[in-house]
Amino acid sequence: MFEKLTELMISLKLMTAHIADERLVKLQEGIKKALSSVFENYNLLREVGGWLFKISEILDPDLNKPRTGKQVKKELYIYLDELIDKSLENVALSSFVSGMYKTTLNYESGLFNIYDVPGLERTNNNLESRFRGIISRLLSTTGQKGATRRILQRSGAWELIPGYSNLDELIDAVSKIDEENFKEERERVRKHRSRFKLHTRSSKMARKKIQQLLEEWLKLQKVEA
Repeated sequence: MFEKLTELMISLKLMTAHIADERLVKLQEGIKKALSSVFENYNLLREVGGWLFKISEILDPDLNKPRTGKQVKKELYIYLDELIDKSLENVALSSFVSGMYKTTLNYESGLFNIYDVPGLERTNNNLESRFRGIISRLLSTTGQKGATRRILQRSGAWELIPGYSNLDELIDAVSKIDEENFKEERERVRKHRSRFKLHTRSSKMARKKIQQLLEEWLKLQKVEA
C-alpha cells in the first residue's frame, strides 16, 4: 500500500505541475503526510518481508539441491538464529523474529516431512482441488479469468456452495423459487455490488487506471488567467 500510494503521489505531482488544482494538491499533501507518518514502519516491514522471502527460499525444494528434512530444519533454524542476533537492538524487529520462531516451532512436526517422503505434497490437495473447481465454475459462468477472489468478496460466500451438475438441474431449482423472494435477493445483490462500481483490488488495474487518468490530464489545455 505504501508503494502504491507513493506511485499515486508521483502521478499527482505531475498532474498539478501541468495544471494546478486545489483538490489534487490537498490530496497530494494528505498522502504525503500519511506516508511520512508510517515511513519507519514501512522500512521495518520491508526488511521483515525480505526475511520471509529468504525463509520461503530455504524451504522450497525446487530451488535447492535434494536435502533431508533434518538438513532443511538445521538450515532454517540457523537462519532464524541469525535473525535473532541481527534484531537484538531493535524491539520491533525482535518481536517479529520471536513470532516467526514461535510459528516455526508450532508447525515443526509437519513442516519437514516432505523432504523425506517422495511424492508428498507441501499443501492440502483436497482444499486446493475445491478452489480449482470454484475457479473453473466462475470462469465458465462469467468468462473472467482470475476473477475468483474478487467475485467471492463482492458476491458472497454462496459461491463456495457446490453448484448443480448440469443446466437442467439449475433450471429446475430456480423455477421453484418464489418470484418475490427472487426479486428481493436480486435487488440486494445489485445494491451490494454497486458499492464496488469504482473499486478494484487489482494492483495492475489500479495502476493502469491511474496512468490513463494522468495521460488524459496532461492532454488538457492550461487556461491562462
